Amino acid sequence: GLAIATTSVAAVHLILAFVVANNERSAGFGSASIPALSMVNREERRQNLNKEMIKEMQSNPNGQRVKDLRAELADSGRDLSRIGGSDGMRWPDLATALPRLDSLVAVLAYSSRGFEYYLWSLFAGLFELARLVLLGLLLGALARAAKDHRAEDQAKFGWIAGSGAVGVGLLVVLLAAVMAKSAAEDAARAITAGPSTPPPSFQFAPGGNFQQQQAEHQRQMDDWRRQQQDEAERAQQRFRSLVRAPLNYLSAAELLVFALHAGALVLPALAAFGVFRSMGRRR
Repeated sequence: GLAIATTSVAAVHLILAFVVANNERSAGFGSASIPALSMVNREERRQNLNKEMIKEMQSNPNGQRVKDLRAELADSGRDLSRIGGSDGMRWPDLATALPRLDSLVAVLAYSSRGFEYYLWSLFAGLFELARLVLLGLLLGALARAAKDHRAEDQAKFGWIAGSGAVGVGLLVVLLAAVMAKSAAEDAARAITAGPSTPPPSFQFAPGGNFQQQQAEHQRQMDDWRRQQQDEAERAQQRFRSLVRAPLNYLSAAELLVFALHAGALVLPALAAFGVFRSMGRRR
């Protein structure tokens, strides 16, 4: 009975996994923080390479360094297209739906209006958790039949650890969402800047040396342009911080959640190996 139930639940989970992987509306509730952070970092690297190439072209337009920078920029552009592209199916969603189940409390707290688009992900995660629990019970029954009490304990603690990992994941994702929201609000307040500095006013004194006054005026304008460029670079850095800070929290939460669920599979794997050895000895 446990084997039939486990197989049936696994089949339903497989169908739901394909549905989620092909459903565009559920894409926003997936594990997209790490690819998004990678795109931000690569775009920043691309901008830095572009600035360096402009400086090199001004000094040595036909140099080897310009050729290397141009080739590196072309490679980074292809990398960005691979990260942002899609072939219709999100293959990482076929690996596991448990991280989507971990987002339940965070979705209810911050994205309740789009909860209807989260339902397929929720069902897929619930069926995957049910499959894990039934698999642990099945391994425990097999270990009990083979009189392998060690494997039976491993199977029992395995499905308990799998369920506990989901509970811990709910708290981790919720905490990361709170910290990401706070970081985004702080960065938004910091990026709000006052009006830019107006260009300096200069009045030519009658009777003075016109060339010296013109040179002084040009110097003031050059200083103003450099100041404007520095302000633009600082604003760009604040904007990057606005984008990167929330993604750092969400990416760290995703990595921790994946590590929790991967670690929860150790005991069931050991239990399955112990049952296999015990059955072999009985034969």
